[in-house]
Amino acid sequence: MSEARVVGHMNGDHADSCLAYARGLCGVAGATSAQMTGVSCAGFALEVAVEGEAKLRKLLVRFPVPLRHASQVRGFAVELHHAAFAALGLHYRLRHGYYRRGALMAIAGVAKAIAKRRVQLGAVGLAAAALVVAVAARRRVG
Repeated sequence: MSEARVVGHMNGDHADSCLAYARGLCGVAGATSAQMTGVSCAGFALEVAVEGEAKLRKLLVRFPVPLRHASQVRGFAVELHHAAFAALGLHYRLRHGYYRRGALMAIAGVAKAIAKRRVQLGAVGLAAAALVVAVAARRRVG
């Protein structure tokens, strides 16, 4: 996934995570909004609006270890998401939809698994029907 896609996805679908990164991992308690601006081997770059400050703060949310492959980005984003919300405490998690999002993600995962299973079962059913037709055709010939 390209840097632009990661940044767009995080800002579009996970703005709550970006804000939690700023507050929980970078210690900016007064952060009111955070926008991801880039991804490097070291971490996620954020621009953060802070209550009472005119200028945006530029922050780097460091990965647990340096990024070695693009496939690690999603795992690091999830790990940092959980670490940030854990650092902010139960009250913050309850007020900012941490558990709701987790439940929705779990439901989406189950729905995806069911849909995948249906496709697999459909393929098995189709193969079984083809086998029945082949056997019936062979009996007519023989």
